[in-house]
Amino acid sequence: MPEISLADRPARLTACLALIAFLPMLSSDLFLPALPAIASALAVSVAATQRLFDSYFAGLALSLLVCGPLSDRHGRRRPLLAALALHAAASLAMAGAHDLATLSACRFAQGLASGIPVALWRSIAFDALPLEAATRAISVVVPVMVGSPALAPIVGEWIAALAGWRAIFAALAGVGALAFALTWGFVPETHRPAPSGGAARQWMSSWLALARSRRFVSFCALACAAYAAYFLYLFQAPLLLLALGYTPRAISYAYLPVTAGFVLGSAVGRRLAPRAGDRAIVTAGTALFAAGAVLLAGWGVAGRPLGAAGLLLAAALLVAANGTLLTIGVARTLARFPLLRGTSSALLGFSQAAVTALMVGRMSRLNEVLPQARSLSIMIGACLLLAMAALWVYRRAISDTSS
Repeated sequence: MPEISLADRPARLTACLALIAFLPMLSSDLFLPALPAIASALAVSVAATQRLFDSYFAGLALSLLVCGPLSDRHGRRRPLLAALALHAAASLAMAGAHDLATLSACRFAQGLASGIPVALWRSIAFDALPLEAATRAISVVVPVMVGSPALAPIVGEWIAALAGWRAIFAALAGVGALAFALTWGFVPETHRPAPSGGAARQWMSSWLALARSRRFVSFCALACAAYAAYFLYLFQAPLLLLALGYTPRAISYAYLPVTAGFVLGSAVGRRLAPRAGDRAIVTAGTALFAAGAVLLAGWGVAGRPLGAAGLLLAAALLVAANGTLLTIGVARTLARFPLLRGTSSALLGFSQAAVTALMVGRMSRLNEVLPQARSLSIMIGACLLLAMAALWVYRRAISDTSS
């Protein structure tokens, strides 16, 4: 096991963390253009293949529920290496699956493996780097990670066209193996394991310490609203654009302006960070989110007359808010819990995955009885209400602690 310091090598660590963080998002998005081909090959409906989303997020949420406290107690490196190995194996098994049940089970395992990188990469950054350097690293990694929805569908469509849908999962296995090799070679243990004994009690005390913090819980709810709204759009946009007459290849390029919005929002957050407090950054990000959510919900009501341009503009504005909230906002929040970095990161990730799974599942059911644009409008409205309530509690929590 490497025993080197990374404080003087932030670029190397940032590059490794970027790949580790990118892998779960890539796993979520790369196969999207191949859903019709998967449905045809397995003799099921395209709607049935959407359970692959539920399987992935269920595994992700379960993994996040337990891995944070365990990593605070037993270290980061071994759980991360085990997760990357499982990811490669599960992806390879998906490439060979011949029925939807097997594919869903392997997808669940892939989600289990993906939860650990989601929980730990930020913790590793804070463990290994000074606070400001860690925040800078996070503000670089998150736009790379969230660039997946723009790049993954395009790359996935190319892979499927050249070699078939099974090659997509083989490619994911290769990326997982590469992440394993880089982690093995360049990422040392960054957190000293705690002494053994009282594991269950310490696990519960970690969760309770965070649950008692109104500031953490309210920001967690706000991040859940922003994250869920993003995935609601990702889930529904292909269906809406198909209804507007766009081809699958054209739809894969429609994610580019949305990702550009995230990168812009992240850049704005980085510029605000040195001179703005937590309250100002989170309030500004939420205001931008509210503007995008109102426009996106309005598009869902007006629908076709506003066309694809209106849909993409509203989504880009909403995701720009995520660029601020899910980079600087998250980094500032996690930095307040130095002894619970793994637990706080995992709880945040678990909450985001669980709320997103519930929201997407609800929208899927609404799609059966309502027009798809109207379903999106309703669910984005729910995210907006959650975000505004969470912001109110967050601002009150900061005022109470500063008074």
